[in-house]
Amino acid sequence: MSVSPPRQYGICLLLACLLFALAQFGAQPGWKARADDNTPGSGADYAAIYRRVSPSVVSIEIEIGLFDDASGTGFVVDKLGHIVTNAHVVEDARNITVVFHDGSKATAEMVGFDPFEDIAVIKVHVSTNFLRPVTFGDSDALAVGQWALAIGNPYGLEGALTIGIISALHRDLELGDGTVMQDMIQTDAAINPGNSGGPLFNLSGEVVGINTLIRRSSNNLGFAIPSNRVKRISENMSARKHFRITNTPWLTLNRTVVARRIATPRLTWTLAPTSTGPTVTSTLVPTDTQTPSPHGADAPVLRSCSESSTPHPTLERDTPGRVTSKGMAAISLDVIGVDSTDLSRVSIYTSVLDASGQLISGLDVGNFSIGGDLAGLANVTRVENVTDDDLAFASVLVIDTSSSMADRPLRQAKRAAAQYVKSLRSNDPVAIVTFSTTVSLVVDYTTDRDLLLRAIDSLAYGGQTALYDATYLGTEIAKRAPLPHRAVVILSDGGEFGDVSARNRDESIKAATVNGVPVHTVGLGWSIDRRFLEVVSAETNAEFYDSPLPEQLLTIFQNLAHLFRTQYIITICADVPADGTRYDFSLEVTAPDGRYISGMATLRVPTLRLD
Repeated sequence: MSVSPPRQYGICLLLACLLFALAQFGAQPGWKARADDNTPGSGADYAAIYRRVSPSVVSIEIEIGLFDDASGTGFVVDKLGHIVTNAHVVEDARNITVVFHDGSKATAEMVGFDPFEDIAVIKVHVSTNFLRPVTFGDSDALAVGQWALAIGNPYGLEGALTIGIISALHRDLELGDGTVMQDMIQTDAAINPGNSGGPLFNLSGEVVGINTLIRRSSNNLGFAIPSNRVKRISENMSARKHFRITNTPWLTLNRTVVARRIATPRLTWTLAPTSTGPTVTSTLVPTDTQTPSPHGADAPVLRSCSESSTPHPTLERDTPGRVTSKGMAAISLDVIGVDSTDLSRVSIYTSVLDASGQLISGLDVGNFSIGGDLAGLANVTRVENVTDDDLAFASVLVIDTSSSMADRPLRQAKRAAAQYVKSLRSNDPVAIVTFSTTVSLVVDYTTDRDLLLRAIDSLAYGGQTALYDATYLGTEIAKRAPLPHRAVVILSDGGEFGDVSARNRDESIKAATVNGVPVHTVGLGWSIDRRFLEVVSAETNAEFYDSPLPEQLLTIFQNLAHLFRTQYIITICADVPADGTRYDFSLEVTAPDGRYISGMATLRVPTLRLD
């Protein structure tokens, strides 16, 4: 015979069971913060996720042209030093610097980029302690409504975390000029200029996309390239199986790249990039003559090559330091120096050569004109031809003898310096400056080849690296050269080290640019810091040579000597104030037979003080 419990007892038992169940459920680790729960409202511990994945995210600083800087984001993908970012972040970079989570910096080299997919891989050579590779997630498994986390460097603010959801999948975005980015992830996690190339994470800390585009004048409307595509392409690039695409049927300006075309675009957008550039406030507006760029924060334009029209032949880079014209007999123009010490009269040293390397003779005031920043502010007043095969010129050899040049690099520098001396003529005076912790004038100007070679052979390494002081002294010595035609040649690994220079980077460059001394640089060493060497050469209208082979050095030195013996001196009247301003200008020449060429140069005006 069974006995039923009283009704109130049953209710109490039910409540007890419910309370027990709730207690057990609440005790589960995921009740407060389940990292594998990718649905909104999961209450995930974002701080823990950030701590775990942020060391994998890096800031990318780049130099564009001579004076512009930009920044973006990237993330480490393996222990070999490979870093993934957007192609538009690094495509036109002269120098790339990676800044790690702890503030450490390293110079990066380009491994490959694909402008159609807007994916690039760069590489750093650092200890594996700095490398915390990400884990890729499956972008095909994403669902609308999942949480998404973006980490990047908006407007240069490093390591910023923003949170949102996956708003939509498989977006095909037409960028206003008919090009389309396909199969994009839409997210409302806030991304801004500077986030380009940064990772989009799920709550498991896996990369599910690479942040690439935003809709300007909108709130949190961003787009990312799916991780499965990024992983496939970047792995092929790292293995050198994915070719770097440079010859596209589009004219690219500044940091623009183009996306893949499809026949029937579904959406048309006015999009802004997510990498910072020289300006970040421009809004892209399509017109009849320009189209909005998919990338590049300063709103450059894309124009079809077939649409571009110019009264002059197309220009392209040929040999180092030479600009030639396509479609007709070659003509080259090299600006060798710009002497601005005697305002308002400025001297421009240049050569104008034909395809055989011979000076084009007979040029006069009417053949030259000035453009760029000096258009309307300067005019050509005199042209003098000083070409002479026996013309002597003075040079200063500046040789790095610091500890970073130990063993093989210093042997290379000594061999290069000796080769340089032997390549000159007997009437070309040379001075030798060396630098480590201090800077020394080892040999003043002399034409005694034996003395110069003995001094070079006796050099030994040791100490820190006063590169800026050495550059300054080298240009000051060049300034007092016994001949009007002079140059500086620096042989170094390019790294200022130990904070031992009394002068800063800008002062050392300005000493050369104001006095019109071209500073040619040759990168030698175990690990070359290209940044300074490239900049000082570019701003003094000279050349940087990266790790040349011995046989290449001989050719380089012979070409330099030839340039200095085949010169025009162009005198211009520049109506500019003596306030230290830097002007980027073009020197344009039209030969008697109609051939045209132009070359860019820099005028750095001296600052005149009243005592």
